[in-house]
Amino acid sequence: MPVGFAKSILISFNLILWLAGGTLIVLGTWIFVDPSKIYLFHFVTSDDLTTDFGYYLAYILIALGGFVLISGLFGCCGAVRENRCLLVAYFIFLFLLMCIELAVAIITLIYKDHFLMGLENRLANGLVHHYGYKNSNEKFLSFSEAVDFAQYKFKCCGIKSDDDYVNSNWRNESFLSVERRNVPLTCCISQDPGEVEEPWQNPYVKDDLSCQDPNEKVHVTARNKEGCIREIEVWFKKESTVLITVGLSSAALQIVGMIFALCLCKNLNSSI
Repeated sequence: MPVGFAKSILISFNLILWLAGGTLIVLGTWIFVDPSKIYLFHFVTSDDLTTDFGYYLAYILIALGGFVLISGLFGCCGAVRENRCLLVAYFIFLFLLMCIELAVAIITLIYKDHFLMGLENRLANGLVHHYGYKNSNEKFLSFSEAVDFAQYKFKCCGIKSDDDYVNSNWRNESFLSVERRNVPLTCCISQDPGEVEEPWQNPYVKDDLSCQDPNEKVHVTARNKEGCIREIEVWFKKESTVLITVGLSSAALQIVGMIFALCLCKNLNSSI
Protein backbone atom coordinates (compact mmCIF):
# COMPACT_ATOMS: atom_id res chain seq x y z
CA MET A 1 0.00 0.00 0.00
CA PRO A 2 1.52 3.37 -1.05
CA VAL A 3 2.35 5.73 1.82
CA GLY A 4 0.22 8.53 0.37
CA PHE A 5 -2.82 6.30 0.10
CA ALA A 6 -2.34 4.96 3.64
CA LYS A 7 -2.07 8.53 4.95
CA SER A 8 -5.31 9.52 3.19
CA ILE A 9 -7.13 6.50 4.58
CA LEU A 10 -5.95 7.20 8.15
CA ILE A 11 -6.83 10.90 7.96
CA SER A 12 -10.30 10.07 6.58
CA PHE A 13 -10.78 7.52 9.34
CA ASN A 14 -9.91 10.09 11.97
CA LEU A 15 -12.62 12.40 10.67
CA ILE A 16 -15.07 9.59 11.48
CA LEU A 17 -13.35 9.13 14.84
CA TRP A 18 -13.76 12.84 15.63
CA LEU A 19 -17.43 12.60 14.73
CA ALA A 20 -17.80 9.66 17.13
CA GLY A 21 -15.99 11.60 19.88
CA GLY A 22 -18.21 14.62 19.35
CA THR A 23 -21.27 12.37 19.56
CA LEU A 24 -20.14 10.99 22.92
CA ILE A 25 -19.66 14.52 24.27
CA VAL A 26 -23.12 15.53 23.03
CA LEU A 27 -24.68 12.45 24.66
CA GLY A 28 -22.95 13.19 27.95
CA THR A 29 -24.06 16.82 27.84
CA TRP A 30 -27.61 15.73 26.97
CA ILE A 31 -27.79 13.74 30.21
CA PHE A 32 -27.03 16.92 32.16
CA VAL A 33 -29.59 18.93 30.18
CA ASP A 34 -32.35 16.30 30.11
CA PRO A 35 -33.40 15.39 33.69
CA SER A 36 -35.34 12.31 32.60
CA LYS A 37 -32.28 10.07 32.34
CA ILE A 38 -30.96 11.25 35.71
CA TYR A 39 -34.31 10.50 37.36
CA LEU A 40 -34.81 7.12 35.72
CA PHE A 41 -31.24 5.87 36.21
CA HIS A 42 -31.79 6.77 39.84
CA PHE A 43 -34.38 3.99 40.09
CA VAL A 44 -32.34 1.06 38.88
CA THR A 45 -28.73 1.53 39.93
CA SER A 46 -28.57 1.51 43.71
CA ASP A 47 -30.01 0.18 46.92
CA ASP A 48 -29.19 3.39 48.80
CA LEU A 49 -31.13 5.60 46.37
CA THR A 50 -28.05 7.57 45.30
CA THR A 51 -28.60 10.23 42.65
CA ASP A 52 -25.02 10.27 41.35
CA PHE A 53 -25.02 7.42 38.82
CA GLY A 54 -26.52 9.44 35.98
CA TYR A 55 -23.95 12.18 36.51
CA TYR A 56 -21.11 9.64 36.62
CA LEU A 57 -22.31 8.23 33.31
CA ALA A 58 -22.39 11.72 31.81
CA TYR A 59 -18.85 12.45 33.02
CA ILE A 60 -17.61 9.16 31.58
CA LEU A 61 -19.18 9.85 28.17
CA ILE A 62 -17.75 13.37 28.02
CA ALA A 63 -14.30 12.16 29.14
CA LEU A 64 -14.33 9.35 26.56
CA GLY A 65 -15.41 11.80 23.87
CA GLY A 66 -12.56 14.15 24.75
CA PHE A 67 -10.09 11.26 24.76
CA VAL A 68 -11.33 10.18 21.32
CA LEU A 69 -10.83 13.71 19.95
CA ILE A 70 -7.28 13.86 21.34
CA SER A 71 -6.53 10.41 19.92
CA GLY A 72 -7.76 11.53 16.51
CA LEU A 73 -5.45 14.54 16.70
CA PHE A 74 -2.46 12.27 17.31
CA GLY A 75 -3.52 10.08 14.39
CA CYS A 76 -3.88 12.99 11.96
CA CYS A 77 -0.61 14.61 13.03
CA GLY A 78 1.20 11.28 12.84
CA ALA A 79 -0.15 10.64 9.34
CA VAL A 80 0.55 14.14 7.98
CA ARG A 81 4.07 14.32 9.44
CA GLU A 82 4.75 10.62 8.83
CA ASN A 83 5.88 10.43 12.46
CA ARG A 84 6.07 6.89 13.83
CA CYS A 85 6.19 8.07 17.47
CA LEU A 86 2.87 9.87 17.09
CA LEU A 87 1.39 6.86 15.30
CA VAL A 88 2.54 4.55 18.11
CA ALA A 89 0.96 6.91 20.68
CA TYR A 90 -2.19 6.93 18.53
CA PHE A 91 -2.22 3.12 18.50
CA ILE A 92 -1.85 3.01 22.31
CA PHE A 93 -4.67 5.55 22.80
CA LEU A 94 -6.98 3.53 20.55
CA PHE A 95 -6.07 0.33 22.39
CA LEU A 96 -6.91 1.91 25.75
CA LEU A 97 -10.20 3.25 24.38
CA MET A 98 -11.06 -0.17 22.99
CA CYS A 99 -10.41 -1.81 26.38
CA ILE A 100 -12.58 0.75 28.21
CA GLU A 101 -15.44 0.49 25.73
CA LEU A 102 -15.37 -3.30 25.72
CA ALA A 103 -15.34 -3.29 29.53
CA VAL A 104 -18.36 -0.97 29.67
CA ALA A 105 -20.27 -3.09 27.13
CA ILE A 106 -19.43 -6.39 28.84
CA ILE A 107 -20.21 -5.11 32.36
CA THR A 108 -23.54 -3.73 31.14
CA LEU A 109 -24.35 -7.01 29.38
CA ILE A 110 -23.51 -9.10 32.46
CA TYR A 111 -25.02 -6.91 35.16
CA LYS A 112 -28.12 -5.42 33.53
CA ASP A 113 -30.26 -8.28 34.87
CA HIS A 114 -28.57 -7.93 38.26
CA PHE A 115 -29.65 -4.28 38.43
CA LEU A 116 -33.26 -5.34 37.85
CA MET A 117 -33.20 -8.21 40.34
CA GLY A 118 -35.39 -7.34 43.31
CA LEU A 119 -35.94 -3.85 41.91
CA GLU A 120 -39.71 -3.99 42.35
CA ASN A 121 -39.52 -4.73 46.08
CA ARG A 122 -36.72 -2.20 46.67
CA LEU A 123 -38.65 0.58 44.99
CA ALA A 124 -41.92 -0.35 46.69
CA ASN A 125 -40.17 -0.27 50.07
CA GLY A 126 -38.55 3.07 49.22
CA LEU A 127 -41.90 4.52 48.21
CA VAL A 128 -43.56 3.46 51.47
CA HIS A 129 -40.82 4.82 53.72
CA HIS A 130 -39.21 7.68 51.83
CA TYR A 131 -41.50 9.18 49.19
CA GLY A 132 -42.54 12.73 50.08
CA TYR A 133 -41.60 12.26 53.72
CA LYS A 134 -40.86 15.65 55.26
CA ASN A 135 -38.10 14.31 57.49
CA SER A 136 -36.29 12.73 54.54
CA ASN A 137 -32.74 13.69 53.66
CA GLU A 138 -31.59 14.99 50.28
CA LYS A 139 -31.22 11.53 48.73
CA PHE A 140 -34.77 10.59 49.59
CA LEU A 141 -36.11 13.92 48.34
CA SER A 142 -34.42 13.17 45.02
CA PHE A 143 -36.08 9.76 45.08
CA SER A 144 -39.45 11.49 45.48
CA GLU A 145 -38.71 13.64 42.43
CA ALA A 146 -37.79 10.53 40.47
CA VAL A 147 -41.08 8.84 41.44
CA ASP A 148 -43.08 11.90 40.40
CA PHE A 149 -41.25 12.11 37.09
CA ALA A 150 -41.80 8.40 36.32
CA GLN A 151 -45.49 8.59 37.25
CA TYR A 152 -45.99 11.62 35.02
CA LYS A 153 -43.92 10.31 32.09
CA PHE A 154 -45.30 6.76 32.01
CA LYS A 155 -48.84 7.62 33.18
CA CYS A 156 -48.60 5.16 36.05
CA CYS A 157 -49.00 5.23 39.83
CA GLY A 158 -46.81 3.66 42.49
CA ILE A 159 -44.42 0.82 41.81
CA LYS A 160 -46.76 -2.19 41.70
CA SER A 161 -50.03 -0.23 41.64
CA ASP A 162 -51.69 2.82 43.17
CA ASP A 163 -52.29 0.71 46.31
CA ASP A 164 -48.61 1.19 47.19
CA TYR A 165 -49.51 4.52 48.77
CA VAL A 166 -52.08 3.10 51.20
CA ASN A 167 -49.58 2.49 54.01
CA SER A 168 -46.96 5.04 52.99
CA ASN A 169 -45.49 7.65 55.32
CA TRP A 170 -46.44 10.27 52.75
CA ARG A 171 -50.14 9.36 52.91
CA ASN A 172 -50.11 9.27 56.70
CA GLU A 173 -48.61 12.77 56.81
CA SER A 174 -51.03 13.95 54.15
CA PHE A 175 -53.99 12.88 56.27
CA LEU A 176 -52.67 15.00 59.13
CA SER A 177 -52.58 18.08 56.91
CA VAL A 178 -55.31 20.28 55.47
CA GLU A 179 -55.05 18.74 51.99
CA ARG A 180 -55.70 15.05 52.42
CA ARG A 181 -54.56 12.96 49.48
CA ASN A 182 -54.64 9.26 48.74
CA VAL A 183 -52.16 9.50 45.86
CA PRO A 184 -49.80 12.20 44.55
CA LEU A 185 -51.05 14.53 41.83
CA THR A 186 -48.69 12.85 39.36
CA CYS A 187 -50.88 9.75 39.66
CA CYS A 188 -53.90 11.68 38.43
CA ILE A 189 -54.77 11.88 34.75
CA SER A 190 -53.39 15.22 33.65
CA GLN A 191 -54.29 17.82 31.07
CA ASP A 192 -51.97 19.35 28.49
CA PRO A 193 -49.46 21.44 30.49
CA GLY A 194 -48.78 23.72 27.54
CA GLU A 195 -45.36 25.37 27.73
CA VAL A 196 -44.78 24.63 31.42
CA GLU A 197 -41.28 23.33 32.18
CA GLU A 198 -41.03 20.24 34.39
CA PRO A 199 -44.83 19.81 34.58
CA TRP A 200 -44.45 16.82 36.91
CA GLN A 201 -43.46 19.27 39.66
CA ASN A 202 -46.90 20.92 39.58
CA PRO A 203 -49.18 18.76 37.40
CA TYR A 204 -52.36 20.20 35.95
CA VAL A 205 -54.87 17.40 36.60
CA LYS A 206 -58.28 16.93 35.02
CA ASP A 207 -60.28 16.00 38.12
CA ASP A 208 -58.40 16.14 41.42
CA LEU A 209 -61.50 15.47 43.52
CA SER A 210 -62.34 12.21 41.74
CA CYS A 211 -58.68 11.20 41.62
CA GLN A 212 -58.39 11.38 45.42
CA ASP A 213 -61.67 9.58 46.08
CA PRO A 214 -61.04 6.23 47.87
CA ASN A 215 -63.88 4.58 45.94
CA GLU A 216 -62.39 2.82 42.90
CA LYS A 217 -65.58 3.26 40.87
CA VAL A 218 -65.16 7.01 41.27
CA HIS A 219 -61.40 7.44 40.80
CA VAL A 220 -60.93 4.85 38.03
CA THR A 221 -61.59 7.47 35.32
CA ALA A 222 -59.40 10.13 36.95
CA ARG A 223 -56.40 8.15 38.21
CA ASN A 224 -53.69 6.01 36.63
CA LYS A 225 -53.92 2.59 38.27
CA GLU A 226 -51.02 0.61 36.82
CA GLY A 227 -47.67 0.57 38.62
CA CYS A 228 -44.52 2.01 37.03
CA ILE A 229 -42.22 -0.98 37.42
CA ARG A 230 -42.84 -2.52 33.98
CA GLU A 231 -42.24 0.76 32.15
CA ILE A 232 -39.08 1.38 34.17
CA GLU A 233 -37.76 -2.10 33.33
CA VAL A 234 -38.51 -1.65 29.61
CA TRP A 235 -36.77 1.74 29.63
CA PHE A 236 -33.69 0.38 31.39
CA LYS A 237 -33.37 -2.60 29.03
CA LYS A 238 -33.62 -0.25 26.06
CA GLU A 239 -30.94 2.08 27.45
CA SER A 240 -28.71 -0.91 28.27
CA THR A 241 -29.02 -2.21 24.71
CA VAL A 242 -28.03 1.20 23.35
CA LEU A 243 -25.02 1.35 25.69
CA ILE A 244 -23.89 -2.16 24.71
CA THR A 245 -24.30 -1.42 21.00
CA VAL A 246 -22.40 1.87 21.23
CA GLY A 247 -19.61 0.24 23.26
CA LEU A 248 -19.13 -2.68 20.87
CA SER A 249 -19.41 -0.50 17.75
CA SER A 250 -16.89 1.99 19.12
CA ALA A 251 -14.49 -0.83 20.06
CA ALA A 252 -14.73 -2.17 16.50
CA LEU A 253 -13.98 1.33 15.22
CA GLN A 254 -10.84 1.50 17.39
CA ILE A 255 -9.65 -1.85 16.01
CA VAL A 256 -9.97 -0.53 12.45
CA GLY A 257 -8.00 2.57 13.43
CA MET A 258 -5.24 0.46 14.99
CA ILE A 259 -4.97 -1.61 11.81
CA PHE A 260 -4.65 1.55 9.68
CA ALA A 261 -1.99 2.93 12.03
CA LEU A 262 0.02 -0.31 11.83
CA CYS A 263 -0.25 -0.36 8.04
CA LEU A 264 1.02 3.22 7.78
CA CYS A 265 3.91 2.51 10.18
CA LYS A 266 4.86 -0.54 8.11
CA ASN A 267 4.76 1.48 4.89
CA LEU A 268 6.88 4.23 6.46
CA ASN A 269 9.49 1.65 7.44
CA SER A 270 9.53 0.10 3.98
CA SER A 271 9.87 3.49 2.29
CA ILE A 272 13.06 4.39 4.19
